Amino acid sequence: MRRALIRYGWMVAFALLLTVSLPGFGFCEVLKIGYVFSERIFLESKDYADAQAEFNKYKTDWEQKAQEMEREFTALQEEYMQQRLLLSEQKKKEKEEQITAKREAFENFVSEVLSPEGKLAEKNRELSKPIYDKIKSTVAKIAEGGQYDLILDASAVLWAAAGKGYDLTDQVIEELNKETQ
Repeated sequence: MRRALIRYGWMVAFALLLTVSLPGFGFCEVLKIGYVFSERIFLESKDYADAQAEFNKYKTDWEQKAQEMEREFTALQEEYMQQRLLLSEQKKKEKEEQITAKREAFENFVSEVLSPEGKLAEKNRELSKPIYDKIKSTVAKIAEGGQYDLILDASAVLWAAAGKGYDLTDQVIEELNKETQ
């Protein structure tokens, strides 16, 4: 993954170098280029705070439910361990089935809700997508209005250096937050 990212970064850097150097030879016109830090834009957008609060509510609720399920399972298991010498074979079997059912319910809940592919991750994607879409449309609007030929995401592209004058991050954040009001 890292090797591919580095290779991609070098390809982008080479393409930019080639694009920027060719106008000096008269092969094409000068490109207007800018960059943004999408991670910073995302974190500083007003919509993010609302989405994060909603996400945290879901996360807290589901984590509390998982903890309660685990406590129930653990309590049942401890109760069984304390009483097993006094229980008949039939009662032992019933308790073991209850313990197994509680454990499976807990494991299924954790898998379905809290795993990286679970409902919590899905909720995060659901809440983040409109923000990413809004960022993308705002960057496109700024690109069109400022007649930029290329706007790069500095969070995703590797390069050695770029002048602060090319950084459009603050402009995007300002535009996004202006739209949110």
